[in-house]
Parts: sequence; structure tokens; C-alpha cells
Amino acid sequence: PVANCIRAILGEKTENNSITESNNDTSQNNRTIENSDTIQDTIVELRCNIDDMTAEELSFAVEQIWQDDVLDVYTTPISMKKGRQGTLLNVMCKESAKEDVAVTIFKHTSTIGIREYKCSRMILNRKIEKVSTQYGDIDVKKTYGYGVEKSKLEFEDLKKIAIENNISIREVKENI
Repeated sequence: PVANCIRAILGEKTENNSITESNNDTSQNNRTIENSDTIQDTIVELRCNIDDMTAEELSFAVEQIWQDDVLDVYTTPISMKKGRQGTLLNVMCKESAKEDVAVTIFKHTSTIGIREYKCSRMILNRKIEKVSTQYGDIDVKKTYGYGVEKSKLEFEDLKKIAIENNISIREVKENI
């Protein structure tokens, strides 16, 4: 037998713009995540189910949608009514772009309806820094906030170096 359970976390926003995590289990201390240098905004998720387009047609539609001012586009295989295989098309965009994106979706897909969801999101701050390496300067994306700091070498720079030096991306990373 497999457990069927769900975990919920209740939080309260405090005056200093931090999130306090409450837990009914008194054996654990409450945890506060400072996020004074984080970004929060609202975006729109547009969704539609498609069951009568070829993979090639859908691929073209996704390419066209990417030409709009979107944040993300992705598809998910789904099972629709009458057992038909279909595709869920998800598009994330700013509120200001949703009308243009909807026009593109209607133009390039067979859908007759689009569902709209407003989503709040928390975003890590990001900045790009140049780092000198044996291959020349490389962009490094640095993200921070919510008590987290991350950095990642820019993929396009790694790809360019790998091609120019006839080595794998893994080798470029190891050499840096």
C-alpha cells in the first residue's frame, strides 16, 4: 500500500518583507526567509488543449508563439475526451502581452478556446558578470535572494568555446 497524503505549509508575511513559515509540529522551530532583495510579480498563464494538429504543425505554432513577448512556452501530452491523445499548450507571459499572444495562439493552432490564469511568482534577482578564463571572457549568470546564491556559466558561451576548440562542453567546464 502507498500512503495518500499531502503536506501544507502555512506562512505569514511580516513587516520586514520576510516570509515566516509556521509548522504545527512544535518540535520544529519556525523558519524566517529574508527576501528584501527579491522580486515578486504577477504573470498570466494561457492554456489550451489541442487534439487535432500534427507534431510538425504544433512545433511551428510553438516557434511562432516564442516570437511574441513570452516568458515560457511548453507542451505536455494529455489524454482527452473519448480517449484521444492530445497536447496541453502552456504559455507564460506578462499581462500586457496576453492579447497579442492569444492572437498568435488562435492563428497558429486549432484551438477554439484559451484558459487564462493569473499567477503570482517569486523570482531570484539576477545579474550577468564577465569572468576571464583561458578561453577568454565568459558570461556567468548570478542569481540571489531568499537566502540563496547561485551561479551558472552561460551556455551559449560554453557552446561557442566547445566548437572553436573541438572539445565537449563538459571538457570546457572542467577546464574553467
